[in-house]
Amino acid sequence: MHTRSWHSLAIVVTCLGIAACIDSQALAPTSRNEIATATSSGTADSAVFTAGRKEKQQKAPDDTTQSAPPPSPPSSDAAAIIQVVLGQTRSVEATAALGDVFASYDKLFDRYLPSSNAWSDNYYDRGVVYYAHYARTGDVTFLNKAHDITLAYRQQYVEANNYQVSPHWSLVRGLEIHYRLTGDVQSRQAIAGMYAWALSSFSQALWGDPKIPDLQNPNSAYMENRIQARVLQGALSSWRMNASFTRSDGISFSASEWPSRLREILNQILSVQKADGSYSWVQICGGQLNYMIGMLNDVLIEYYRDFEPDPRIPEAVEKANEYLWTTQWKAADQAFSYASVDCAPNSFGTNVGGTEAAGDLNGLMIASFGWLYQRTGDAKWRIRGDAIMSGLILQRWAGAYASSKQFNQAFAESYRYLGWR
Repeated sequence: MHTRSWHSLAIVVTCLGIAACIDSQALAPTSRNEIATATSSGTADSAVFTAGRKEKQQKAPDDTTQSAPPPSPPSSDAAAIIQVVLGQTRSVEATAALGDVFASYDKLFDRYLPSSNAWSDNYYDRGVVYYAHYARTGDVTFLNKAHDITLAYRQQYVEANNYQVSPHWSLVRGLEIHYRLTGDVQSRQAIAGMYAWALSSFSQALWGDPKIPDLQNPNSAYMENRIQARVLQGALSSWRMNASFTRSDGISFSASEWPSRLREILNQILSVQKADGSYSWVQICGGQLNYMIGMLNDVLIEYYRDFEPDPRIPEAVEKANEYLWTTQWKAADQAFSYASVDCAPNSFGTNVGGTEAAGDLNGLMIASFGWLYQRTGDAKWRIRGDAIMSGLILQRWAGAYASSKQFNQAFAESYRYLGWR
């Protein structure tokens, strides 16, 4: 299991359209570090940081599962409701018909399906993984699993910390689906609450000399593309839910403000993409962590689909993926490099990682290749996407899916490619 961690954060834990949408193992290298590591305590090792600034320590939630009423039978349109948020995909049967590689994708899901479903297993939004699998199979077991882990995450982490969560742990799409399917208004409130407390500061010019929003500051000691994605997703989901939130200090986030916030955030994000499609962050020694580009691309696509079709988004996604494929893809490994540069250590003394192959992260990077194929009709995007899928199911990498986090990373976004290809 990989244990990536960066200097600046000690964190709690490690359709288009609806109809027709459903139609002995070697682990990967363990030398690279990640920002957020998993524990089950519900507390930060030392403190929570927001935009590189140290803030108060989070309250430790009770790690026992809170009681909830027994689930109601799913509505007849539950799968369609899920796909309003998650987008198009294919059923397991239709996926298997695409060939052996795609059949292996779902066999690996079954093989490595985790037995633990605690709130701390929700990193990278396990609830979304289960909601998507329910939409693809109709198996109500996964719908109930999704409800359970999403509710546990909300109650035992988000609400227990009064919405003041790590940005890396701001996981809103599962909560959005939970609200849409159950009508539980606390899940809707949690979406806007996390934006208000955990994410809103990143788009504000609060620090530096001159002051500049972290979202558009390559020299921020905290910023990277995953946080960009979390901030944009938080605002987008809040807009889709027409949610409002007023903080205890009186700062208000009204539903009418989401459009202007979304446009501002998009402008800030796109302002730091380089001409070649890459991004540069001081934490990553002037480079990028490649899997985070896939995460950002997926949220940009949701913005384009649901909020407004800003013509800069297809260009940004295509430039980013062209850079990834032509400079970061390692054909012999069927994987992208973990980072675009060797960054071990960075200027803060942390071994972020380097250019080693990281095929266990293919699942976070594949979806937007399918979107580009569907949008442009250019077969190169499907050819490249299929190559990424071949790496995703390669046993060299798949053995890592026995880890809760890597399982989530493999399956939290990759189902989208199945529909778009």
